[in-house]
Amino acid sequence: MRRAVLCVAVALVVASALTLSRAGASPGLVRVLYASPDGKGRLCTLHQPCDLAAAQLRVRRLDSDLQANLVVQLARGTYRLHAPLKLTWADSGSNGHKVIWQAAPNARPVLSGGERISHWHVADRAKGIWAAPVPASLRTRQLYVDGRRAPIAQGAPPVALTRSPGGFTAADSTYASWRDPTGIEFVFPGGTGPWTESRCRVASVQGTEITMQQPCWDNLTDRPHPPMQGSFYFPDLKAGATPTRIEDAYELLHTGQWYLDVAKHTLYYMPASGGNPNRSDIEAPALQTLLNGEGTLDKPIHDIVLRRLRFSYATWLGPSSRNGFSEIQANIRFTGDQHHRPQGTCNFTEPAGSCPFGANAQEPGNVTLRAAHNVTIENDTFSHLGAAGLTVGFGSQHNDIRGNVFTDISGLGLSLGNTDDPHPSDVHAGHRELDLDNTIEDNYIHKIGTEYHGADGILLLYSQHTRVAHNQIDDVPWDGIDSGANGGHVDWGTHPNLVTNDNADNVISDNLIFDYHTVLSDGGAIYLEGHQGSTIRNADGSINERASFVHGTKITGNVVYGEKGYGWALYDDIGSQWITWQNNVEYGNVAGNGGCVPIGHIKFVHNYYADPIGEFPCGGQPLDLHYGDNLQLPQQPEPQDLPHDILANAGLQPAYRHLAS
Repeated sequence: MRRAVLCVAVALVVASALTLSRAGASPGLVRVLYASPDGKGRLCTLHQPCDLAAAQLRVRRLDSDLQANLVVQLARGTYRLHAPLKLTWADSGSNGHKVIWQAAPNARPVLSGGERISHWHVADRAKGIWAAPVPASLRTRQLYVDGRRAPIAQGAPPVALTRSPGGFTAADSTYASWRDPTGIEFVFPGGTGPWTESRCRVASVQGTEITMQQPCWDNLTDRPHPPMQGSFYFPDLKAGATPTRIEDAYELLHTGQWYLDVAKHTLYYMPASGGNPNRSDIEAPALQTLLNGEGTLDKPIHDIVLRRLRFSYATWLGPSSRNGFSEIQANIRFTGDQHHRPQGTCNFTEPAGSCPFGANAQEPGNVTLRAAHNVTIENDTFSHLGAAGLTVGFGSQHNDIRGNVFTDISGLGLSLGNTDDPHPSDVHAGHRELDLDNTIEDNYIHKIGTEYHGADGILLLYSQHTRVAHNQIDDVPWDGIDSGANGGHVDWGTHPNLVTNDNADNVISDNLIFDYHTVLSDGGAIYLEGHQGSTIRNADGSINERASFVHGTKITGNVVYGEKGYGWALYDDIGSQWITWQNNVEYGNVAGNGGCVPIGHIKFVHNYYADPIGEFPCGGQPLDLHYGDNLQLPQQPEPQDLPHDILANAGLQPAYRHLAS
């Protein structure tokens, strides 16, 4: 028996070592700490596992002088977090060895920020509404019933609304009689551009007069406008626009929906006829962050692996605040008082705004990495989340995000970079604050943007040597992959360098994107905005075109089809330049390639297209366009019309195709 136990232990260690070796970790024997959801131990042994907090303390006692990789092995089950798991420099590997947080063999542990809701009773038998007590502190924007997202109480406005100063006038006083008028949220699909879905809460209802919350309302209806941009800046809510949908109102409860009465600390839910919520697992996300990897420029977190973990049940309360959700683009928002000091407009507005240009509020992540080096996020699942699934930025370098699934997420799948960091040298951080040499590869991203429909599958802001490759992105409400957002909106061919950034040497290759623009429009399967590379000059001041293209952004080998809305599949938008499109395939879209006032310096060569290309209808003809050797496909291509080598190579590579099976 002792020999059998020893053999099993050795086999587990060897298997772990082989797994680590494949992931780029140092091979050899490893030290394993054991954790379980109900662990009570302090030494984290196999027979006396510890909880996550104790495991982290144990890691910090051991990781300063590692002689091998250190593994924290999580047993199956749900780890209910009462605060985010925070990883710092003190949790990092050492001596070239890694600290690995991973699932036990055949386990899929869940790091959960949810509160399980129980003790349901019938609250309104006639309507089939049930109720349950909740902690007084609970605030959430999501609810899940047996692992499925349940919509918040919502519906079309039952009483007609017309615009009035500061809000709306209702046809009668119905809204004033509702349980909590100040919790009502008005939603405006396409209201501030067909690529947006802004939302704002009610401040008060007096009779028929509805006043909206500030500053959200002004940020929807009276936005800053740099004069030089005219109609190409981000539009106001149209003068006569009214909400298409009202959310978070008890009176709108329908089957399958829920409502949280904050004052009464009570959650209401209307199951299907005959349903009893006491027989279901009902989870209310409570935390806004599940894991926060927080390094500094001097002490980045480093040499950490997160493998085969599931991150679930987190919310985001920002849209419920007075700032609401005044969307600009890609879930980036106006926040604060724009009249006093417009956000992210520098000296392009009167009064002048904060800098740098385009530094508006970006969506947070339920899992976040800052100043992270050599971190691997591999084979994890990001689901049932209320913000972006994963955000990485501020000096994050040499990280590998590979083989993960992102699904059932309210906002973005994942983002790299920051709106307020186009030039790290401006804050004297230099290359230390660049997002550099990061890889996003072989991830399956689908059904994201379930609540904030302007979301991208992948959003890149400012970075260098980024590789985005072999991802599959499908069934998304807006764009697949965006590089740049709102930071390029004052540059075009006649004034190309008012706003610059450090983007360089980025590659978007071999991705498979389909069934996009399922809700909103005017974007792309792959969309570029702002400088995608710097203009490099010769000694005499002339442009070195070859070097500028070499260090610009390259988009190659991607396959995109099946657009549900409209836009350009391969989109060069405002202020974009130094872009090479090559060996891409597009069909089944409204338009193949073009954009709205890019600067230019665009190569579009050796691509396969079925829909119109080279369309730039907004005026301001782009500079230096190179279109040639592109092959036009039939409008409805047959298999024999398509380049099989490009199709076979696009999307998930063989080792990861099971993710989308």
